[in-house]
Amino acid sequence: MLIRLQQPLLALLFCLPFLLSACAAVQHDASLDQRFLSRDLSAAESLAQKTGQKDLACANVKTEELAAKNSEGAPMGPVWTNYMIRISGCGKDKSYKIQCEAEYACFVAK
Repeated sequence: MLIRLQQPLLALLFCLPFLLSACAAVQHDASLDQRFLSRDLSAAESLAQKTGQKDLACANVKTEELAAKNSEGAPMGPVWTNYMIRISGCGKDKSYKIQCEAEYACFVAK
């Protein structure tokens, strides 16, 4: 009986460090995702606002973030941030998908 209990216990002791490191990696990735999203948000909103002012022919527009997510480029490549931002003003509104590529620049995605 004692031998049967020792085998699962040994297996748990060997696997526990791997399980704990996997949890830490997931938490670290979530923290990085939030940092990237908050870093590029103002640039994305500014681009959407300028584009919306032109498209809606309205100088006084408001921005609203509808969605935000990260996507990775090539393996081990840069992280791109993607936003869906709604612009409204002068009785009109329009939504834009804005993509910011790493720390280089943001553009309106098609």
